[in-house]
Amino acid sequence: LCYVIITIMMSFNNPEVRSRILCTSISNRKYNLQLALGCTVIGLAVWFLCTLLPIILYGKTFLADTNLTYYLINSFMMSLSALSLAFFVSTFTDKEQLVSAVVNVVSLGMSFLCGVFVNMEILGKSVQKIAQFLPVYWYEISNNLLNNSAVLTQAQKQLLYRNYGIQLLFAAAIFCIALVVSKRARQTA
Repeated sequence: LCYVIITIMMSFNNPEVRSRILCTSISNRKYNLQLALGCTVIGLAVWFLCTLLPIILYGKTFLADTNLTYYLINSFMMSLSALSLAFFVSTFTDKEQLVSAVVNVVSLGMSFLCGVFVNMEILGKSVQKIAQFLPVYWYEISNNLLNNSAVLTQAQKQLLYRNYGIQLLFAAAIFCIALVVSKRARQTA
């Protein structure tokens, strides 16, 4: 998702394309909104394809999971965070050679820090404290909760909703920061 979004955004950040867009009567706000909506459509398509893959591979087993709705919501919230992060990274990256390095460092770094590759219990307390400032941590907490509970209690559901909300807040905060950085970059160009 990050590769696709960043590649598309890099074409819009091309100085020649940017100059043409600045000549139009479209405001900065509308321009950013249209870019964000375009990225959202792409993100939804990628999320849908990633949701369709387990249905194809596992069929009824996947669809019969009692927590399927919660898993789908969790993956959707993580997709929103990834979209925002891609939008943010695209404001800094203007060379295709850097895309791979930046995306790998950001995605793999968050994955290692937040317990995707290593169980949370193995990670030290200080690493877990740092990981709480990243959206992947809350995604993993929710996945672990869903994986360990066939039937959710009301308290577990509230914890899930809190985690979804935190992921949504991360997505909104990262997106807002990206808009500010993008606006400043356009003003200085």
